[in-house]
Amino acid sequence: MQLRNIFNKENPKRDKFLSRVFGIFSEEIASIWFDSSQSTYKNLGRPTVYGSGLDDRRYTLDFALEEKEGKRIYIAEMKCELEYQNYKYLELNRYEQLDHHKGEAFNRFISFASNPKKYKVNVSGKPVLAHGSILIWGAITQKGKEDVIRKTNIYYVLSLEEMMNDLLHNNEDRFNKLLDARKEWCTYLFEKLGTV
Repeated sequence: MQLRNIFNKENPKRDKFLSRVFGIFSEEIASIWFDSSQSTYKNLGRPTVYGSGLDDRRYTLDFALEEKEGKRIYIAEMKCELEYQNYKYLELNRYEQLDHHKGEAFNRFISFASNPKKYKVNVSGKPVLAHGSILIWGAITQKGKEDVIRKTNIYYVLSLEEMMNDLLHNNEDRFNKLLDARKEWCTYLFEKLGTV
């Protein structure tokens, strides 16, 4: 399965709608993958990253990931913009695609990649020692992954597309049930909307 075969510019209005629907549950897909045997990481929950000194604001990100072997912990942020700005961010193929993320939480995530000792991290109210940042993107190219890692010091870049392919290849029951439930909910909504 390739996201570019689903979101392919043939019907941008449809793709805009579908990308919003997909965005509602895409983090659940990543969570299922982290729980699977294919993942080298375990999801600890959502990390809150605290600044120090004059910049003591805190930001909660998407995942705190612990290596299943090695036990190092990383903060992770997921970006999965499938149709946005004429599919410009569907596939990560160069560092400059990160430039439009101007939010303070993402800035903290990027800063953490180079300066993890500058910040404190809590997960479920408890302090953890995090070693760096991991970016999760909808789909990636090898060149894009290498470019981002080289220019940001992000530890690693994961692909949601590859996660889904792992789950499909291994016929992961929780993933299949998630897709069936979301399909059922959408069908229910449109059937009810069409009823007098």
